[in-house]
Formats: sequence, C-alpha cells, structure tokens
Amino acid sequence: MVRGWKDFSANPKGFPEGLDVAIGRIRKKYPAIQHIAVWHALLGYWGGISPHGRLAKDYATRQVLKSANVIAKGSDKMLVIDQPDVKRMYDDFYTFLNASGIDAVKTDAQFMLDEIQNAPARRDLTNTYTNTWISAQLRHFGGLAISCMSQTPTILFRCQLPTDIPAYPTRNSDDFFPHVEESHPWHIFCNAHNSIFTKHLNVLPDWDMVSAPISPELCLLANSISSPTPSLPNSISP
Repeated sequence: MVRGWKDFSANPKGFPEGLDVAIGRIRKKYPAIQHIAVWHALLGYWGGISPHGRLAKDYATRQVLKSANVIAKGSDKMLVIDQPDVKRMYDDFYTFLNASGIDAVKTDAQFMLDEIQNAPARRDLTNTYTNTWISAQLRHFGGLAISCMSQTPTILFRCQLPTDIPAYPTRNSDDFFPHVEESHPWHIFCNAHNSIFTKHLNVLPDWDMVSAPISPELCLLANSISSPTPSLPNSISP
C-alpha cells in the first residue's frame, strides 16, 4: 500500500539531523548551487495523508474514493486534507520549507484530483487545491515551481490557459525512463508533439530529465530546446 504523509519534517531515516541541517551542509559544500527544491505531491504525498500522523491531527481531513485507474494493491480509499484547511496547510508547509533553506518545489501527481471517484468531493477539492497551490508557490517561491503530471482538462484549461499570472514550468509529458533506452525517442517525440498544443498555454513546457549514460546527445539536445529548467537524475555519471 502507498504510504501516507505524516509530518512536514523529512523522514528521520534519511535526514537524522533534520532537513534544515542537510540543506545547510549542501549549500556550504556546493556554494554554486543556487536553488534546492523539494518534490512532493499536490495532495501532500502520493498516498495522501496518513491517519496516524501529526497532519491528520492538526488539519481537517476527508476520505475520498479513488478511481479504478489508480487503486494500489486493493486500496480504493485515501485520506486528504479537506477543503477548509488546504490553504492553511500549504502556508504552513511552504513556510517550513522556506525556513529549512528550500526555495523551490516540484509538485507532482496533480492528476489525482481527476481520479477522485465521488463527484461532490472532486468538485470541492479540485479548484481549492489548484488555486491554493498556484498562489502558495508564487508567494513562497516566486514561481520557482514545476507543475507535474497536471495534463488534465480542468488544470489545462482553467489553470494553465489564463495569462493573469506568471508562467511557470510544467511537465509536458509522462515520466522519462532514463534506463529504458528504447523509450527515449518516443519520449522526445511525445514532448515535441505535445508542445504544439502547450505552447499556447501560459506555461514553460518541461520535457523532464535528461540522461547522460544513455543517448546523451539526443536527450541533452531535446532538453536544451525545451524547458529553461533542465534537470539531471541523481544517478547520472560523467
């Protein structure tokens, strides 16, 4: 079963001294690094909110039914922060990240709003989460944010089409699989094809990561003509 989110603090197994200490050491050791981002899901975590953590105690929650497309190992229910507390949660979370030295985010799994099975819950939560996230990332990170897995009609036409806010990087395709070499040409084709449409939106299309170990020239060239924010997988080697 996919894990749920318990607390803003980083997992103590990976960050025994806390996120702020780890970020401080990175910035001290690598002063050329300008920005450090945290990767999280729009609903907090990919499995929603854990009923046993601090977040479930501090914020109003709501159990939603997931569509059959995204049910993991038989679980058709997910706990999420409910509508009245979404703004407070995002303000608290991003304030915590700012205080820890984080100045950017990648917000993934935004399509999950479209996979809520119950129509009233989907209606209540979709606009609340998307509006709140856009405002929060602009306020706390000045637009240093990547919208990921957000190619659903509601987000495309209600959030990414209007031009009354600054454009921000938005994933332009499904995931890139660096170690599946035969997928690279298809990934580049899909992004080039999708860009015919997404160039008309108020976004900066992001073609996802590049990979040096496999087909480096192809991937680096494709990335250089797409997003202003090329990224490298952490397993990359010269």
